[in-house]
Amino acid sequence: MRVRALLAAALLSIVVMTIGCVSPGNVPEYALTVVLMEKERPVSGVEVFYRGDLMKFNTAGYTDQEGRLTIPGLKGKVDLLFALEGYDAPVLLLTTSNSGEYWISAVPRGAPGIYVDWYGTAEEGYDAMQVDWYCEDPEYNTYWAVFNWDRGYAGYQQRHDGRKLLMSLWNLDDGTRPRVEYVLDGENGDFDHEGSGAFVFTEYPWKEKTWYTMRVQRWVEEGKTYYAQWVREEGGEWLKCAVISYDGIGPRFRSNGMFQEDWEGNNLWRSCRLRNMYARIHGTEKWESWNKYQVNTAYIPLILDHGRYPGSEWDYAFWNITFGVDWALGPQEDYVWVRNGGEGFTPKNRQVPQVLNVKQPNQPDDPRWLE
Repeated sequence: MRVRALLAAALLSIVVMTIGCVSPGNVPEYALTVVLMEKERPVSGVEVFYRGDLMKFNTAGYTDQEGRLTIPGLKGKVDLLFALEGYDAPVLLLTTSNSGEYWISAVPRGAPGIYVDWYGTAEEGYDAMQVDWYCEDPEYNTYWAVFNWDRGYAGYQQRHDGRKLLMSLWNLDDGTRPRVEYVLDGENGDFDHEGSGAFVFTEYPWKEKTWYTMRVQRWVEEGKTYYAQWVREEGGEWLKCAVISYDGIGPRFRSNGMFQEDWEGNNLWRSCRLRNMYARIHGTEKWESWNKYQVNTAYIPLILDHGRYPGSEWDYAFWNITFGVDWALGPQEDYVWVRNGGEGFTPKNRQVPQVLNVKQPNQPDDPRWLE
């Protein structure tokens, strides 16, 4: 338990910011319960504070032997801050305006999310996207999804059973299910978690500290829409990995988003580089150079599958966080490096989101349509 004297300066600044916030009498009160855990162990004796637009900053008490604390008399949206051991100020780990039981992790339950986004400008959309990827620090149970578009994503994975490629497409809004048309080598089938759709894993022993190029292409033929995944190692030949289709018309590409995901929740350090992001305008042979790489971050403090709370866990995400993440332009400004994991809740002095301008050629080195 942190000694109050060590928190005095931090708490005084919070009090100054929240002084004068008065709770109107016509706003209904509610109560909530937090359960503070470190992995499987409850964390007791931690002081919890609350603040809000309708609430003055105040202490709510201490977590008990089960890591539990019930806080009554709350009004409106409130922040809950936890005086965790090892930090000079209480750590904000929950913002809500709802009653419920919230299980909160006292340590990062997984590497915070780091994302890189690119935005197209062509109203007609795009029929191909391509980007280079380089794994600097691999870690088990990581998904480097270098493509993330409406109804699909694709990228590289490191799993306990090996290194693979993945492409997944979700059902369309009208219920149309995707169908796997081609598999190079690996597992494929349907999924029904986080939505429903079809996937293809490709056995592909990619190497760290090596550049790879991945491309996804979309085309319509005989009333069906096809999405193909291709990959090549730097200096090598293109390899077609997977093709998935829809009956009817599937969405064109409009933008792209990359994420580096710690899906196991091990919070280990992982990093990669990205460069040469391009998209081909639909119905033409013209490629756009997407050289503006926008970095975004997020963290979800809830321990999933525990507690009772309204909405999705994403309703409780903190965006634009600066702890447990890092990013930079390469020395020649020709790639972006991103890293997440391996740290606690101490923030960095960084601006998020941040747009990094990457020096890259106007066209990909191989602009032809892959067959």
